[in-house]
Amino acid sequence: MVSKRAIWVERIESWQRSGVSVAGFCRSKNLSRAQFVYWQRALGAAKVASANVPMLVPVRIDAVPVSSLELALPNGLRLRVPPGFPSHEVVSVVRGLWA
Repeated sequence: MVSKRAIWVERIESWQRSGVSVAGFCRSKNLSRAQFVYWQRALGAAKVASANVPMLVPVRIDAVPVSSLELALPNGLRLRVPPGFPSHEVVSVVRGLWA
């Protein structure tokens, strides 16, 4: 019998490969978003605790109007950045949202 943890590890890895938002992935797989986020955090915390190497996160750039930039974060949040917004502040905002 496969453990619940192993099932969620596979689901989260599948989501990471998919390039879609958490909400979109959960809808397509008929999963509870709340459960997904719970397991994502639980497994992510375990992974971060055991890893000393920085992890690269895949980035998907969609065609966006010249007037703004939209970032889709791995946790399902989307951030719209107006033109002229200082790049160092974007980094600060993303770090704040990710924490």
